[in-house]
Amino acid sequence: MRLTIKSGFIIAAILSLTLVVGSGLAPNRAAAAQTNGVRYTVTAKNAKAYKRALRAVKKAGAEVVLEMPQINTFATRSTDAEFAAKTRQLKGVTHAGKDNTLQLFRPAMYKELFGTEMKFLGARAEPKMLQVADANIKTKQKPDPGNLVLELMWNLPRVGANAKTWALGSGDPTVTVAVMDTGVDYTHTELARNFSHAKSFYFRDPACFESTGFDDAWVAANIFGGAVKADNDFNGHGSWIGGNIGAVMDRHGINGIAPNVKISSLKISDWCGSAYGSTIAAAMIWAADHDVDVVNLSFGGFGDPFSADGRAEIAMEKAAAKYAWNNGTIIAHSAGNDRARIDANGVFTSHGILAVPGDPTSGGDPSGLVSSPAGDELILVSATNNIVNGVSPSCPPDALAAGANAWCKPASDAHHPFGVGKKDQLAYYSNYGPGIDVAAPGGARKFNVPSADRGGTPGWPWTGMNSVYGGTSVADGYNAWEDFSTTSNWIVVAGIDCFHISGMNFRPNQCYAIIQGTSMAAPHVAGVMGLIASRNLDARGNPARIEKILKEGATKGLVNYQTELSATDTSGGDRTGGTCPQAYCHFGTVVIPSSEVYGAGLVNGYGSYTATR
Repeated sequence: MRLTIKSGFIIAAILSLTLVVGSGLAPNRAAAAQTNGVRYTVTAKNAKAYKRALRAVKKAGAEVVLEMPQINTFATRSTDAEFAAKTRQLKGVTHAGKDNTLQLFRPAMYKELFGTEMKFLGARAEPKMLQVADANIKTKQKPDPGNLVLELMWNLPRVGANAKTWALGSGDPTVTVAVMDTGVDYTHTELARNFSHAKSFYFRDPACFESTGFDDAWVAANIFGGAVKADNDFNGHGSWIGGNIGAVMDRHGINGIAPNVKISSLKISDWCGSAYGSTIAAAMIWAADHDVDVVNLSFGGFGDPFSADGRAEIAMEKAAAKYAWNNGTIIAHSAGNDRARIDANGVFTSHGILAVPGDPTSGGDPSGLVSSPAGDELILVSATNNIVNGVSPSCPPDALAAGANAWCKPASDAHHPFGVGKKDQLAYYSNYGPGIDVAAPGGARKFNVPSADRGGTPGWPWTGMNSVYGGTSVADGYNAWEDFSTTSNWIVVAGIDCFHISGMNFRPNQCYAIIQGTSMAAPHVAGVMGLIASRNLDARGNPARIEKILKEGATKGLVNYQTELSATDTSGGDRTGGTCPQAYCHFGTVVIPSSEVYGAGLVNGYGSYTATR
């Protein structure tokens, strides 16, 4: 077993420790007990061997929970500790191993990106009210009023999603872009008009429910009393992605990159943001079988090719990705938030991932592991930032008192940003390497260094106009450094904050959020691929053609100034102190090649429209 990343794949233990105490809610242990045993995947070499293996494991008393005959794989549960070893002995079985659990973020990185521990709130998230100035609204052909505030919606123009592009086409409503995630809030007014369908994959065997007792069916019934269906989004992550791709252009609020395509939800996870690898594979297959044109997948982890379990998982993922590609579905996949290098074969070649000073459980050595889900056919997307801000000779005390949202970085700090004044730099958390296909805006904190090193505010609305943080109003106006989009109106998990916005023709009581991550970069690519499929008849159902146009149209010539993590700097954080005995908490001096940051370039919708057709 090569994996030494202590946070691992499974976040169950952390979640169970962070449930709200005194909420009056108790897990449904009887229901959780219905899923006894360990979940495994079994892959056979052909259809005949697949059917034979199915019969054998059922006869042995195992429960088959998911069948994927398209790739001769099924998922099963067994209480037999020797199940995998015994099953590998069956004639025609090529792989059998424990079913991996993938997640949105490692626990340490969740806190770094969101400034809080993930926890179940036990109630609907309390929205934050924000008044903004009205923008001039003219015609439906213009972007929505929020998009006209370029300091806020900086990311869409960077990818050629603007009036010039939309004048040539804003997407075909017969094209479907699916969000494979925590769900999509199809009740949100920015999404309802374009929403196609919601398909849930996790209910029969939810990874989160097994450890916490709170799955989305329970939340829908007990928190909301049936006012919303369980196939909605109670985390907020998937709804952010849906809005970035296809929020409608209707003279209200904001609009997405492809505001006229259909958005659908392939729900692979509940509120806690974890999903089985087999569930993700099944969703890929379903998308291909149901003529979904483009999929966004912002889940990930590490596959271990040194173990039988890992090899089984990697083989299943690769088969599912290839099946989707061969059957006309192209998938944008987030590269991950580990600040690690991925080679052209999807293998991690660096020896450390971004660690947190003072947290010895963070970090680890990913070398030799495989980016998961695996698959050469996945379009791997790195994340870029807005602009790198510089340090100051001194900072007012209230700026530093803002803690994780400090909006000034003193020159006396030991760790400083690289590429000050430069735009579209590799975001401080993003993975990189020869495996990257294209880059897109994932957003980053103001100084593009980790929060422990006083990385800075996310920007508006946290420290913007009419916003108060730590008792201090900060005159940042509408400047944002992270990415702004819709989120779910039904969030019950800490981390993604719901803002209700009045003014600028935003509709009342609808949730918006500003967050960062390669999760936010990937949907920019999915949205542009939706535009490509809409405008190019020969590209629809032809992933190779879409990929070619995507890469031809990407913005070339960008120069990266960001560096690799330092393997020798064990000092504490500028803001948090502590120590970093495992290193990889700060940046070193080795600049990452631009080709390993941007791949074919920064995705560009207008460039793809005008590329060779």
